[in-house]
Amino acid sequence: SGSTGRPKAVRVSHRNLASAQAAWRQTYRLDADVTTHLQMAEPSFDVFTGDLVRALCSGGTLVLADRDLLFDTTRLYRTMRQERVDCAEFVPAVVRGLMEHCARE
Repeated sequence: SGSTGRPKAVRVSHRNLASAQAAWRQTYRLDADVTTHLQMAEPSFDVFTGDLVRALCSGGTLVLADRDLLFDTTRLYRTMRQERVDCAEFVPAVVRGLMEHCARE
């Protein structure tokens, strides 16, 4: 983990990544329902790898968002609509902000 200090390298085999992708494909319905993924995590964070693999291995689109969008829900919402994002992972505070924004709209 790099969240509390210096990031530690982790070796991930091709088999492990392929297995994770197969599970994500089924869980997220990547073959049918999900085509555009929003990426806002730092490259050193495991969420970045998950978003990247889910998008690329399913033939989807990966939208790379600026980190400052996390703090501007109006721009974040607008970006998600413009790019037709249908898959994103957020921390609870960002979800709350998006929900409040949608309630006002």
